[in-house]
Amino acid sequence: MDRLLQPVVGDNGQEKFCVEMMKRLKIQRRNEHLCDVILEVGSGDHQARLKAHKIVLCAASPFFYNALNIDMTEKKEGVIKLEQTSKAVMEDVLEYLYTGHVDINEHNVFDLLQSADFLIVPSLKLASVEFISETLSSSNCLMAYYSASRYQCPDLQRQAKDFIFANFMSVTESADFQNLTGEEVEEWISSDEIQINGEEDVFQVILKWMEGRDHKEGEVFFELFRHVRVVYMSRNFVFKVVFSHPLVKDSAICTEFVLSALKEVSSGSEDCYFAKPPRKCLNNCEDGLVICEGNKTYCYIPSINRWYKMADMVPGENMAGNRMVACHGKVYMMRKKDGIKCALERYDPSVNSWTPVISLPSLMQNSTHLCWGVVNFQGCLYFFGGASDCIHKYNPDTKLWQEVAPMSVARWGVCAVADESSLYAIGGMSGDGVLDLVEKYDPERNSWNRVASTAERKMLSCGAIVKEKVFLFGGFLGGNGNEPQLSSCIEMYDPTSNVWSILQNTDVLGFTSAVSFKEGIYLVRHERYNISLYKYDFDKKELLSCAEYHNACDTDSNQWLTLTSLRIPKDSLQSFVQLNTV
Repeated sequence: MDRLLQPVVGDNGQEKFCVEMMKRLKIQRRNEHLCDVILEVGSGDHQARLKAHKIVLCAASPFFYNALNIDMTEKKEGVIKLEQTSKAVMEDVLEYLYTGHVDINEHNVFDLLQSADFLIVPSLKLASVEFISETLSSSNCLMAYYSASRYQCPDLQRQAKDFIFANFMSVTESADFQNLTGEEVEEWISSDEIQINGEEDVFQVILKWMEGRDHKEGEVFFELFRHVRVVYMSRNFVFKVVFSHPLVKDSAICTEFVLSALKEVSSGSEDCYFAKPPRKCLNNCEDGLVICEGNKTYCYIPSINRWYKMADMVPGENMAGNRMVACHGKVYMMRKKDGIKCALERYDPSVNSWTPVISLPSLMQNSTHLCWGVVNFQGCLYFFGGASDCIHKYNPDTKLWQEVAPMSVARWGVCAVADESSLYAIGGMSGDGVLDLVEKYDPERNSWNRVASTAERKMLSCGAIVKEKVFLFGGFLGGNGNEPQLSSCIEMYDPTSNVWSILQNTDVLGFTSAVSFKEGIYLVRHERYNISLYKYDFDKKELLSCAEYHNACDTDSNQWLTLTSLRIPKDSLQSFVQLNTV
């Protein structure tokens, strides 16, 4: 017979009393003394019946309290069925409910978390979460992540997610990763946060996950493969590994996906990188806008709202028109040297310097007109202007010049715009005056074809192509022998209907250059001594002022501003001079 408990006083004494009380109840449960509830756990051959005290269960768990006090079968029969819980796990739960302690280890922790959540035992749930948090590894982090999501443990879910991102490649070697569904794998490989050595790693991860699965699941493979950022892969890997794999070469949609990416890269523009930025761990560049003003070169980085001064060009004469363009990570600029000859200079952001390019064709060198245009089309530079109908093409890879089919009319002040598949020559000035003429180049036939004329006759306008539509800004109006006037309208050309339409008129005049950049079109103009950048949202049809650089000693409002987009290495950016802005 148990001896009577001696009276105790103080907090410590009360704690000892409670501990002694629970120990006695635990002993009584094991001996099945005074037990009035049966917990029926498991099913089939693994079914077991464990006895416990109703008062203890109700005090420790709202689940048991509700089950045993509401007019339910459990209340009447005193039996609670828990088929999803094993005997071993329920023994651990009862140990905790009777003593406040349980041996939590890697073998039972996720079962305890599940049971604690289901039975509404917050302290046991917290203890389980803390153990998982302290023992995260490549082998259990996925289980931790999905368990935390299922049982509403947001802090653990964030911690597990960060661990998976930071150790992604080792996590993909785990059995848990190989057992993920296609949708779950897609969730991880589509993230910008995963730590990898290169985009090639993602492709290899997909192949490993596909091993042992039916290769006829082409749709499943492509749903994963489309998240591989092919534009950041080495060409050697693409041709030797990607194209040669049966899952790619035997699938038309996969092959087209890769070819499309290679085509984007070969175009020499930065658009493919802006549209699909690299993973954060591989992002060693900033997406910027380069502005040239006379001999000076600036760049603006929208993501951090900062202006920088880059290397100056050698002295030369400024020319009007869209004479600057980016191609294969470098900037090319047409200028006048010594007041006589035209020259082409190239800027390399990796070394922050301008250098002359191979000599120009004689017709371009000796042109007396200053309004040349240049555009990047399919990885080559196309030059317009000089009051000539001739078009000169320069291949930066081969360093060779070629004369392509001439325009139908000799003109200067032409606005040339291009995307991956289309090249347009818009407006300009001829012997007959300012033109509304628009021609489109067919590279396969090496010919120009007239399309619909612009709503206004103008020269030295600027524009960009977005989603296959041509947007045209500014320029000088002509006609009636009057002084040229600045255009205030924004026009758009839709090639599907072959129609130009005026989207709106604006009070902001004097744009000299435009470029498509990410989700909008950026434009530049002088405002007294300010270099001002605007962004045009073509979906909302809004023109918004977004940034400006002001320095009366550094800028010259008489110089024609030109603009292009460029990916600038972060190491190079550190060497630029950061400018103070107002």
